[in-house]
Amino acid sequence: MMSFDAVAPAQYIRKAQYHFGWDWGPQLPPSGISGNIFLRAANKAVLDGVTFKQVHTQDGVSLNIRAEIKYITPAAGLSKYNLQLELIMPSGETFLYGMDALGNAAETTIEIKNPMLWQPNGLTDRETQPLYRINVYLQSGGAVLDSKDYNIGLRTIELDTGATTLGSDFAFKVNGRKIFAKGANWIPADSFVERVAYDKIDRLIKNMRDANMNMVRVWGGGFYESDDFYNICDKY
Repeated sequence: MMSFDAVAPAQYIRKAQYHFGWDWGPQLPPSGISGNIFLRAANKAVLDGVTFKQVHTQDGVSLNIRAEIKYITPAAGLSKYNLQLELIMPSGETFLYGMDALGNAAETTIEIKNPMLWQPNGLTDRETQPLYRINVYLQSGGAVLDSKDYNIGLRTIELDTGATTLGSDFAFKVNGRKIFAKGANWIPADSFVERVAYDKIDRLIKNMRDANMNMVRVWGGGFYESDDFYNICDKY
């Protein structure tokens, strides 16, 4: 049972609620900055974000990539910028694509034939799932101003709530196939987030894979998990 003895109005504070006591952890509300602290220097322009959209057909996957660009000064927007995309297939084969920036964004679509689809654990005999690595480079005058890298799985995920003889369904479909969801509720791996290293998260999620789980729920009384957490879930 939860207790708010440490700070009475804890439920109104935008802070991980387990800090104020839970059935599995102590009442130790930490304060201060967790995670890495860094200064980022920028020249002319930076990547403000990159988004991906997948369209799956019988012929393959159309992968739309859109990069938002943030100019440091208005004058910098008058110069010519271009982006280079590096697509590394699960096999290690590499392809390069270029595109010019139009205003505050650049966008392109890559056609992937015979894609290796990401699948939930247990639907294949793979121990890890095929991921496509995408490196994005923002360039001007031959110099790289900024870069970002991503690992993505090619897949479709939808919630099927269609009518059944008993009312309505509630089933997840991955790549058009219904799956039987089985998993666990993920609480923070440590009461103090700064003590959680990559290796520990990797080991715990690998244990879930080995226990034949295919879904994990991130508990709402904890905190927003790291990119490492979601990347490892993708891997397994």
